[in-house]
Amino acid sequence: MYCSLATPRGSWYKEENDIRYKIMFPFFCACFGVKQPEHQKIVEHRSQFPQMYYSVVDNIKAANETFKISRDIQDSGRLRFDDNGHLFDMNLDAVGVNVIPYHVRNLSHIQILRLSNNFIDYLPEDMKQLHTLRIMWLNHNKFSAIPNLPYQLRELYLYSNPIRNLDNIGSLPMLTRLDLYECGIKTVPNEIGKLKNLTQLELHGNEIESLPVAINGLTRLERLSLHSNLLTQLPDEFCELTSLQYLSLHYNKLTCIPEDFGHLIQMQRLSLFNNQLECLPKSMCELKNIVVMALFRNKLTSLDPDMLTNLTKCEKLSLHENQLSEIPKEIEHMVCLQELWVFANPDLKSLPVQINNLPNLHTLWLLQNGIPCCDSVLNAVTNTSISIK
Repeated sequence: MYCSLATPRGSWYKEENDIRYKIMFPFFCACFGVKQPEHQKIVEHRSQFPQMYYSVVDNIKAANETFKISRDIQDSGRLRFDDNGHLFDMNLDAVGVNVIPYHVRNLSHIQILRLSNNFIDYLPEDMKQLHTLRIMWLNHNKFSAIPNLPYQLRELYLYSNPIRNLDNIGSLPMLTRLDLYECGIKTVPNEIGKLKNLTQLELHGNEIESLPVAINGLTRLERLSLHSNLLTQLPDEFCELTSLQYLSLHYNKLTCIPEDFGHLIQMQRLSLFNNQLECLPKSMCELKNIVVMALFRNKLTSLDPDMLTNLTKCEKLSLHENQLSEIPKEIEHMVCLQELWVFANPDLKSLPVQINNLPNLHTLWLLQNGIPCCDSVLNAVTNTSISIK
């Protein structure tokens, strides 16, 4: 159930036993160091409540000079309680906090803690005592290193922080999701390999030039986002991430990919565009579960016919802005293909006639960017159900 603390100054509770009154006031007293009357845990005299309640708010404001009273934690929906009256979700997003109160350790049933869009650069050691905490939102703050967090944490959203040090990331081995994108990270330590339970890792928009060999420890990883970095190559051990289904490597500086890349047999969506690839490894023909493959804006001069033969589940293939001179006739085996992008390959003089037999192909991109297309290429398309763009 949802409970709100919204109570205008000077207003009164209609019922002395109001559940909000009984649950929330003791909670704030515990968290923010406001002493309750010694003779009772819950203030039952209504006339005492407004003054004491606002002393809590004043306490928060004193610890956080930029605290925005108009959007503070008394807003409706910022606190969620379970059916037993235990606080399990606390939302302090964008309230101007820069200090987390020492008594936050008293949140003994908290599962979700949202502290995004503030000015926090440090979490107290007591945060490690929040043994029920499972999801933590810390994005858009001032952290320069991985903060103090409980061992049992499952999801950590730490993106858009000026993080420079990931050395203690291995202290969170229970993580299943880790978001560290747009943090200015330059180095990924071997500690990353200790996150054996990780299924999703977001590292895009950083300044990463290489990956550690220990990344092969992430054997449960299903989604890996590494685009918009400075990668020039991948370690051979990268090919041991055999659970990967989604991989984004676009906007890097890759000149090659490992020979065993095809071992990533669960791959469904692969993005390699905007790199400097001149060829693809032979093992790519083993990627039989690919649904979307983006290879455009590279320096590819040819395609392996065996790769096209095995892409029977592929629905979208982007090959434009390369240096291809032909499309192998084996493309006829791509029976699920719906969109094919091949424009801006200056040396491409023709298309295989088999392209007209693809049962699901509805769009063929040939004419983009104002680059004229060879007549022989256009004339090869006789199937009127295929739209040329």
